[in-house]
Amino acid sequence: MKMLRYVVFVIGLMASFAYGQSIQFESFDNMRPDTLFASWHDGPCTLVFTGDAATKKEGAASMKNWSVLAHSNAWGAASQVGMKNHTKPYDWSNAESLSIWINVTKAPTHPEVVSFRLQVTEDEAGADGEVWVYQNNTILDAAKGWVNLKIPLVERTPTDGSLSPDSSGFCIAPAAWGWPPFINKKFDANRISTWYLTELTITDVADSLEVYYDDFRMEGSKPVPVTIFNGVNFTGVVSGDAWAWGSSTVGIEKGIGVGGPLTNAVKWTQGTNPGWGADSGYTGWGVNLNSTNMVGSWNKDTLHFKLKCAPNGVGANDSLRVQLEGAGKKGKVFDLIDDDTWHQYNIAIKDLVFQDGTKSIDSAHITVFGIMAQKTGKVGRVIYVTDVWSGNPVFDVIPPVAPTGISTLGGNFTNIVSWTDVPNEVGAKYNVYASEKPFTSVDDSTVEDLPPYKIAAGVSSATHQLRSPKTDQNVTYYYGVTAMDQDGNIGAPGLSTAVTTKAKGVATIAVAPPAGIAIDGDVTEWETAGIQPIVISSVPKTGQGHVEGGVVTDDADLSVKSYIATDANNLYVAFDVTDDIVGKTNDSLIYSKGSYGVDGCDLFIGLYDWRGKRHTGYTKGATPDYHFRMTRFGALLDNNGKYLDHGTASYKWVEKVLTPGYIIEAKIPFQMLADSLGAGVSVFKPVEGMRIPIDYSINDNDDKNPTGQPWESREGIICYSPNNKDNSWQDMWKWSYTWIGNRWTAVQRNEGIVATSFELSQNYPNPFNPTTSIRYSIPKASVVSLKVFDILGREVMTVVNQYQEEGSYTVSLDATKLSSGMYVYRLESNSFALTKKMMLLK
Repeated sequence: MKMLRYVVFVIGLMASFAYGQSIQFESFDNMRPDTLFASWHDGPCTLVFTGDAATKKEGAASMKNWSVLAHSNAWGAASQVGMKNHTKPYDWSNAESLSIWINVTKAPTHPEVVSFRLQVTEDEAGADGEVWVYQNNTILDAAKGWVNLKIPLVERTPTDGSLSPDSSGFCIAPAAWGWPPFINKKFDANRISTWYLTELTITDVADSLEVYYDDFRMEGSKPVPVTIFNGVNFTGVVSGDAWAWGSSTVGIEKGIGVGGPLTNAVKWTQGTNPGWGADSGYTGWGVNLNSTNMVGSWNKDTLHFKLKCAPNGVGANDSLRVQLEGAGKKGKVFDLIDDDTWHQYNIAIKDLVFQDGTKSIDSAHITVFGIMAQKTGKVGRVIYVTDVWSGNPVFDVIPPVAPTGISTLGGNFTNIVSWTDVPNEVGAKYNVYASEKPFTSVDDSTVEDLPPYKIAAGVSSATHQLRSPKTDQNVTYYYGVTAMDQDGNIGAPGLSTAVTTKAKGVATIAVAPPAGIAIDGDVTEWETAGIQPIVISSVPKTGQGHVEGGVVTDDADLSVKSYIATDANNLYVAFDVTDDIVGKTNDSLIYSKGSYGVDGCDLFIGLYDWRGKRHTGYTKGATPDYHFRMTRFGALLDNNGKYLDHGTASYKWVEKVLTPGYIIEAKIPFQMLADSLGAGVSVFKPVEGMRIPIDYSINDNDDKNPTGQPWESREGIICYSPNNKDNSWQDMWKWSYTWIGNRWTAVQRNEGIVATSFELSQNYPNPFNPTTSIRYSIPKASVVSLKVFDILGREVMTVVNQYQEEGSYTVSLDATKLSSGMYVYRLESNSFALTKKMMLLK
């Protein structure tokens, strides 16, 4: 790939050693055959290496090498000994040099043609990659006693194979040696799988020498930039996607970065934690990092980042905290400028101080970067973050090519998608996409992204769990796979052909609750009504779920049947819980902050028709996500810490009498839910066929009293979604999904009616209050958009936005949140567009 390089503003979390630090990685004290030491020599040569406790520089022993260099090639001969380990490659990227002690006890007869070489190989997905070479032509010339050789960890340029090895640094193995593959032509000192200490001669005359080696180590401190967000995307050092906490949401917004429409920014929408009392303003976002060595960064580097925030009225002393975590936490509080203009913030890493009571940090393994508000969070406030950097990184801005060999193997209610990794893209990550229709761009609204994301090179496959409403049904999918390089560039997708596989029928949300339902802690009426429960169990044959943390031995220890239904105005939920020991604890800490520490059922649900892409965090507006914690204390809405219907006829918790366990029933008005999240949140109007994001976490306390944090009170936990892993409180994308009723879609297709023209009928009834139906026809399959505008031309509602086959359709429109008046509805498909007027009278 042609490399187009330029310097950009990025976050550079340097991996470096503290000033003057020296770290040994090989003492040569143990030279037993069962170690990882490996050797090689030309055929006629002889190499004997042993441990020697008598002649040493430090420690228990040194390594003694006796080499006979017999001519076998036109260029001479060589012998070498070293380490080879793909399981845990060496990371030398933070050191300025390598140091090794060398003692020549028998010098070569012809020192002018004998050299010492350090030859290293980079790890390439568990296999050998590029070879890089350092060479010193004098260190082996004569017996001088112990001599310390310093080897600079410098990449020599150009890296096209035209250089010969010397002592100024490392060059890529010369092309004339015939040792490529050349891959990225970068000295990737952070993933050295093999190093060899080599003795060689360039003559056809045999020679010999005896050399001792000891105390091989890294020395010095070198700032190494590691890109996290580069103004376009999160990069390879980031593991997974950004996450938010404290009711915040986070995602990437395109075209809003400092550089204009081609640059992006992280969009952080703040929330708060009302249930935390005086601490309610704590909220934030962050990313998990692949373990990053930052030891030297505290002395030498500065974090730079750019923020933009509109005026928010919080006050002139409003502040945020930037933070790094590695076992402990270090951060720095800074004042936020809220004038809707980009500002650059510069914080010396040495000025970061310990946070949240921690007193140490593993700076060699930094795993989290985050920004948070300290009691200053304000619901709905938006802060943009981009171009955060240190150092002066240079990287590729050309996206990788599409992965090839996309294939799909269907069976057992799953499709296994496989692909061939893009060659020469070191550290690339892969994402998989699916659609029921052919696609060429993963940005299409009908294309679904499949977790887990950022699949590492070498895995080359992903499993798509197939679900269908109620019964096992065939479903057809097309797949695409994209590659993202280490700099965040994402290429076009490699595409598959269609595959049809049987999907597993799953329990759905009932279109109506049991007739005459009473919230009384008795699920008999649910059973009598024939409503199929969602079964959450650690036993695969019983239901869906997995144990995540603690111990759940079997269904008698903990298992759940969850019944769920809607009517026009309410969400109905019931849990029939089998639990061998029902906890009686009533600890105040658990009640106020940690209801997840007692026996209870967490329900995660998105009250909207979900199609297409998943999202991080919880969203509000037209796609509100809700997280309930239902215990003996009540139904806690974790989004904002409010208790809903606690102690009223709309919520009931009852311990069972005849069998161990408890029952929960709740009736929750959609209007109350929308109001609890604040202005701009849509009131849910259920329609059969809506696909609903949903997940569960079931906590088992077994009557343990808290000994510290609330989560330490749990004996075990069962999670529903395979992606949950007790983390669904962070992100919607970790959830699973089901449907309302038995249909796949909420848009009703009028079967048997052939559409020969593009048509939009007048809504009926008209005038209406508050619902009406709209019928339309499309003669050709396409993405269809049906939107509503007020008389000033402002969009007020999206009714349909999805790919549809040719045919006639009828859709229901609910204008509950609109004011009385005249509106225009507009249908678009391909190059066609039609509009009509309608009248809402309340």
